[in-house]
Amino acid sequence: MTDKPRQKRNLNRERILDAAMQIGHREGVACITIRKLAQDLGVTPMAIYRHYKDKSELLSALLDAYILEADVAGHDKQDWQEWALETCWRMYQAIGTHSDFLPLLANTRILGKAAWDVVQQFLDTLQSAGLEEQEARKLFQALVNYLIGAATTRQIIVDDENADEEKELREGLAHILQAMSM
Repeated sequence: MTDKPRQKRNLNRERILDAAMQIGHREGVACITIRKLAQDLGVTPMAIYRHYKDKSELLSALLDAYILEADVAGHDKQDWQEWALETCWRMYQAIGTHSDFLPLLANTRILGKAAWDVVQQFLDTLQSAGLEEQEARKLFQALVNYLIGAATTRQIIVDDENADEEKELREGLAHILQAMSM
């Protein structure tokens, strides 16, 4: 007798996300497929589709779980520039810790509620500091592009034993903030 029926009964969104996260870490996000998930969980692909309508919905939920875990805006910096710097530093650390999930951040079609909440909180902070909506969007995009570039080339910074990674990143971010908020 197999234990597939027992596995099916215990199948839920959280268990599917955990398995997807493991595949992502082990083999890369591109290797996450419904068929692979089903195989790893000992169920049929249709069992996965009972919980997620398609792969995009699954990847969106996966990205949201990743963002909630990182808690990038979960701090109490009051000054808007300090808030932006701290949030960006946390984003950078999260990207560095889970760089295999970086491709998901570039696909705005799969950004879920947690991702959009961070984007909106960032834009609200920039606008409350006096930036117009369009300026806030451009600044946010510039900061995110800088973070992704820095995370992608992280090895260069890390290999220099005299480098202060956090200091260098914060200085670069501060330059962007200053230049674009004038």
